[in-house]
Amino acid sequence: MKSATDFGVHATTADRKQTYCKECFAQIYREKRERQGHLVRPANIPPGWKFCRGCQRVLELSAWSPRRSTADGVAWRCSECMSAADKAKHLARSYGLTIAQVEQMRADPGGVCAVCTSGPAAHVDHDHSTGSVRGLLCFRCNAALGQLGDDPAVIRRAAAYIERMSRLAEVRESAPLTSTSKGPTARRAQ
Repeated sequence: MKSATDFGVHATTADRKQTYCKECFAQIYREKRERQGHLVRPANIPPGWKFCRGCQRVLELSAWSPRRSTADGVAWRCSECMSAADKAKHLARSYGLTIAQVEQMRADPGGVCAVCTSGPAAHVDHDHSTGSVRGLLCFRCNAALGQLGDDPAVIRRAAAYIERMSRLAEVRESAPLTSTSKGPTARRAQ
């Protein structure tokens, strides 16, 4: 025997109550959904915790992003799952790539930047005029190519400039310093 408040409302019965109590009905419904192949959240989740349908873990509410439009005030998936989903959407929308394709591209050069060969290959490099993906670069190299307008002639001139200035600096450092010379080298000699 249970109290009438332990039973849900049912519009077609004489007493307008469900045949099973809320607890038993929830268990029956949960088992039915599992048999149908649906993902079912655990029955007893403590207050301050929530089940993530993405990673299928029960996590504290601090692991969730706030969302005013939901009844409990947090997102429907944990922050980690939301971030992964957002990354996948960005790759698909911007470059037509999947996460698996990006991981394959990262594995090809050993996970390092194709330009400097030292930084982590973490950013998709693409041709801004055609949109075609060229590879994965570190943040610094990807930004540098973008700042130079992806123009091979400008990049070659920049490389020639760096080489010319490096040779000039070597010549200045190897030249003997005299007190009769004028300029910054004379001041260093004194």
